[in-house]
Amino acid sequence: MIRAARRFLRSGPAAVVGSVILLVVLGAAIGAPLLAPNDPLDIVSMPFVWPGDDATVPLGTDMLGRDIYSGIVHGARVSLEIGFLAGIVTTIVGLIIGAAAGYFGGWIDQTVMRISELFQIMPSLLLTIAIVAVMGSSISNIVFGIAVTGWPQVARLVRAETFRIRSGDFVQAARVMGFAHSRILFRHVLPNVLAPAVVMVSIVAGSAILTESALAFLGLGNPNLVTWGSMIGAGREVLRSEWYMTAIPGAAIFITVLGLSLVGNGLNGLLNPRRNVAA
Repeated sequence: MIRAARRFLRSGPAAVVGSVILLVVLGAAIGAPLLAPNDPLDIVSMPFVWPGDDATVPLGTDMLGRDIYSGIVHGARVSLEIGFLAGIVTTIVGLIIGAAAGYFGGWIDQTVMRISELFQIMPSLLLTIAIVAVMGSSISNIVFGIAVTGWPQVARLVRAETFRIRSGDFVQAARVMGFAHSRILFRHVLPNVLAPAVVMVSIVAGSAILTESALAFLGLGNPNLVTWGSMIGAGREVLRSEWYMTAIPGAAIFITVLGLSLVGNGLNGLLNPRRNVAA
């Protein structure tokens, strides 16, 4: 574990920067009640207080007098929850489907590929919007909508890796010994295709945060939760005069997604077998 952490840190300064960003955002999400005791939905001051004008609201207030700082800190919880849940669920679904398609081949592979192509030619955001609009704007429904549109890219990546692994000597030996396909798949194939799937978690998580923000911006988020996307949506009507209302949550989204991307690149370097051998 320690050696893996050292290799990750040696993969480059970008991985370190990404890790620091994620640790800061995660710390803010976990410590939200202590860092921002005010409810982000409470009116705490005058409307349209600019950042720096009032020490009690360091990032200013919105058109209703709600504390933007509290919204940023508490919104980190929702964004990270949706991002990581969507990343994990999407990756697990894509991992299982892609491994099965690559291992069995034939009509199973053809069916999976045609279905994945059907999802990929559809605008993913529009499909997610349709799912959330029909099912409701709860976190579980948002995660489901993102997973439905995101699994094909994971499945295709895992399928390609499985095609390479299934012809390996250890898989052929397991077949000769009469092991069941399920045992070969879960004990020999899946562990060897986990590396690209783990990297995909961070990529999908960043995409999920952006998708949730777009949904909240369009008014399809949960009205009882303050998210970065809903804060941007609330500030669009006064964008020209009070631009800080959209710039601050927009910067939070940008920094968080950047951190996830940098960590994903670091994980790719850590889990890349060729790089590890060269090291």
